[in-house]
Amino acid sequence: MHKQLAEANGMSYPMYGDYSPPPSHSYCFDPNMYHYQSGTSTPVNSYPIPVTATPVTPMPQQTMYGATPSSTGSSNHYAHQATGGSFPSPQVPEEDVVSRVISTFDQQHHDFRNAPPPVGSDVDSDGFGSLDRAGGWELFSKQLEPLVKTIIEFAKGVEGFTHLPQETQIQMLKGSVFELCLIFGAMYYNMDSHAVCWDRFPIPFSAIMSEDATEMSLVNEVHTTLHEIVALQPNTSELALLSACLLLDQSSSPNVGMLDTATIATTEMLKNALHSSIGARLGCMEMTANRIQEVETRIRQTARLHQEALQNFRLADPIASSKLPDLYKELFTIDRP
Repeated sequence: MHKQLAEANGMSYPMYGDYSPPPSHSYCFDPNMYHYQSGTSTPVNSYPIPVTATPVTPMPQQTMYGATPSSTGSSNHYAHQATGGSFPSPQVPEEDVVSRVISTFDQQHHDFRNAPPPVGSDVDSDGFGSLDRAGGWELFSKQLEPLVKTIIEFAKGVEGFTHLPQETQIQMLKGSVFELCLIFGAMYYNMDSHAVCWDRFPIPFSAIMSEDATEMSLVNEVHTTLHEIVALQPNTSELALLSACLLLDQSSSPNVGMLDTATIATTEMLKNALHSSIGARLGCMEMTANRIQEVETRIRQTARLHQEALQNFRLADPIASSKLPDLYKELFTIDRP
């Protein structure tokens, strides 16, 4: 991961030595580059969930299941400056901070969708039954690896993260990367089929079985978490803001120590934008705060369960676990909070 962070924008990677984060850069983002089909509404816990009427295999490029398209530049996504005067304002204007997070998220999502599937991950749901425990973890980690790389690229576009020391960046990624994988994954979750629909085939949760109780709990917890994220009816801008908030949240990364005031101010700014956008839809800011808190708590709980299940697998089969992708192993080491 040191290498990927250092190679931003073509930077060479020294094996040793200090790392300076890349300068600010802009993405060429066209808000009209996506076209989404209209969907139906499925009520869940009294919250209607917009999803496409029928899952498609393979999923066409214009279809996204678990989120509605965002309107980058809409005033709904910009919050007023945080009240109370607790923190100084960042040097970058608020609108630029919020819009850059949204455009970076959209750009990385676009790149992820158009990237070829990872080598060794080509198995359909009918083949899950033939996988042993080691094979299941290998497939899972290979499916997750390109998404992890996408999240690292997204983090580079989050104001308040890019100027931090490299080791602090890595600790913050370790403290939030699985959480952000769940948020990205929610865009591909189809409520009708209870499946994650990416690559060339859907992955129904009913096809994923394990004899290990912790692993099976993880499967069920991921399913429930995706369900709850989608129940918020988030658009992609709100998913971008939620991702950035979790990335910068100190409670996710207690090992990094106290963050500087500019990063804290940026986090507050992004939280305000997220609450403002969702609150405009729910009509009650108290309900909005509670719903977001519930989803964030569920996301973190699922990430901890993933860490527990992975550690159990490492202890049970150290040889097989050593063959998992290097980036996956580096991010999910035992020192992760």
